[in-house]
Amino acid sequence: TIRDTMKRLTLTYGIHEWVIERNAFQRFLTQDEDLLKFLRTQGCKLTEHYTTDNKYDADYGIAAMAQLFMTCGEPPSNGGDGAWRKTPEKALIELPSPKQNAWVGELVNQLVIWQPSGMKQGAKTDLVMALWFCEIANRRLLGRNRQMASHVPNPFLSRARAKGRHVVNLAEYREAALAAREAV
Repeated sequence: TIRDTMKRLTLTYGIHEWVIERNAFQRFLTQDEDLLKFLRTQGCKLTEHYTTDNKYDADYGIAAMAQLFMTCGEPPSNGGDGAWRKTPEKALIELPSPKQNAWVGELVNQLVIWQPSGMKQGAKTDLVMALWFCEIANRRLLGRNRQMASHVPNPFLSRARAKGRHVVNLAEYREAALAAREAV
C-alpha cells in the first residue's frame, strides 16, 4: 500500500524528491528496487534522512523553523497581551486555512506540543518532521544554509530586477496546476 501510494502521489503531484526517515520500519522503502526504479523513471529522487539528535539542534533542527513562522506576524505594539498583527507581505511561509484543510490544524497542534526535550513517548510529530524535511531541502536549494531570506544571491542582478522578485505561494501554484490539469 505504501509503495502504491508513493507511486500515485509522484504521478499526481509531480514529486521530484521523497525524503524518508531511515529507521527500522521505513528502511525497506529505501532499498526497494522496484520503487527506486519507478521513481528514477519519473525523475524523482529518494533521499534517506538520518534524524538522530540533530532534530533537537537549535540552529539546524526543528526549532530553527521558528524563524519561518516569526516572519508571519509582529508582537503587539504595546508589548502587552494583545493579538499578534499578521504581516503576510513579509511572511516566508503561509499555511492554508485549517477550516478547509484538516491536516493544517493537526500540523499546528503538533507544532504546539513539540518540545526539544521531554516529549511524551509516542507523541505524534509526523507532520512537523515532514515540514522540517521540506525546510532542510529548501535550505539545500538556496545554498547550503547561507543566511538568505528567500532568494539565491546573484551578483549580476540589477536593483530593478531584484525589486521585481517575489515568493511563489506553493499552495496557490498547486491549485492552479490542478485546475489546468482538470481543464485538459
